[in-house]
Amino acid sequence: MELLPDDVLLEVLGHVDVEDLFSCRLVCKRLGGLAVHPDAWRRRTLHPRDPVLCPVVRLAPCLSSLPLLLPSEGCHWPYRIGCAVEELVLHVERSAGAVHAALLIERQLALGRLKRLRVIILSTEFVDEQLDETDARVLFETLASATASGLECLTVCSDVANAQNVRLPATCTLGAVPSTMRALTCTHFPRMEPLFDLVLSSHAATLESVAHITADMTSAVGLLAGLPRLRKLSCELHPGLDALVACKALTDLTVMVEREDAQPAGAVRLLGQACQLRKVALVHGERPSCVAAVEELLLALASPARPAAETLEVTHTSRTPWTPSPVSVRAEPLLGALSRLPALRELTLDWESDQLLRGVRPGTTPALMSLDLRTQRGDTCGHGWVHNEDFMAFMLANPSLHVRVANWECDCEFCEDPDCHHQLQCDLWDHEGAYFYSHPEDQCPWQHEDDHDDGIWVRIPLDS
Repeated sequence: MELLPDDVLLEVLGHVDVEDLFSCRLVCKRLGGLAVHPDAWRRRTLHPRDPVLCPVVRLAPCLSSLPLLLPSEGCHWPYRIGCAVEELVLHVERSAGAVHAALLIERQLALGRLKRLRVIILSTEFVDEQLDETDARVLFETLASATASGLECLTVCSDVANAQNVRLPATCTLGAVPSTMRALTCTHFPRMEPLFDLVLSSHAATLESVAHITADMTSAVGLLAGLPRLRKLSCELHPGLDALVACKALTDLTVMVEREDAQPAGAVRLLGQACQLRKVALVHGERPSCVAAVEELLLALASPARPAAETLEVTHTSRTPWTPSPVSVRAEPLLGALSRLPALRELTLDWESDQLLRGVRPGTTPALMSLDLRTQRGDTCGHGWVHNEDFMAFMLANPSLHVRVANWECDCEFCEDPDCHHQLQCDLWDHEGAYFYSHPEDQCPWQHEDDHDDGIWVRIPLDS
């Protein structure tokens, strides 16, 4: 070992378990020094409940990513640590954690290595307590300052009940700053227009991804139109979306249609003229006006002379595994749009109908290779699909297609019969979904490999 140079030893130490790395500090003076060298730590990521978290952040000079639960009960070490991280992930569990998060962010900014920052505020951790608006403003003012300190990615999300009441001052300003931000995501804080305006104007040269612009943000869309590198956007149905026709780099667009007074005209013009869009998601609420607006957007998406969309998602905002099927987009306008999207390869829906199954054919969707039916508990289970004659005919008529369906423990008549497709029932037992296909595996570029969290692969037709 004495003959090995330091850089070789550091490469080895970078792959050693944390506990063993700590032990190396006691072996000899040379290893003791290398065990706390930045190269031994810079690629490491911890879990927020990792038992070695405290000693690591006290002794390690740096980490790739540091997740923390805030507030840190009975311990104030996070605000004095010298462990510099590239990514900071803060889970705020109570309202007091917002101020603690601000202190920790300021400390990491001072250490000078922070590039990616995520703040997650979840109502499940608040129980009956609400987010204190004063504490939240302290946090957001710190976040605004962070965008002027070399930060590249900022994500803030919350589903706390009163998050919509938290606001920054009407104006939020910084001095001249270098443009470094590449991604900004702020969801469920609808009154954060000053933060968006600040980042969009200060980092126009580098921003590539922005979410989530609400319909109330009057100036944000105009600023978005001035982002030359904007490629991904998530927004509500905003009346001024047609200004984004100027964003020639924009290829990934998500439009949320949830308000009863939805005004689709601007989005219709955008979808009708933005031939470069490759990935489009249309997410609608339960009101009939929202569904009608999405149907109008679908027709607009298929209207350019050279529509380039390769991925399309049409889903419902409030669909959960326990909700009944809400009002959905009709099959006719969807099929009409699909027939005019020759490049479409992936389609995601949270509903199905016999009319849809009969309408999708290689002649109308020649490039389609993937259909994801995100149906919910109470709909057809994974086993039930093989007893659906229309679905079986659909699979055999589309030999290049892969169809993913959701699966769950079920007591339907098919699953109650242990002799009905016994092997399929056994295979589905521990999986959340199933991929159906009808072509020989050696004629497909996809890897048909089972995945516990995603699903098993089932070739049609099945043996009994």
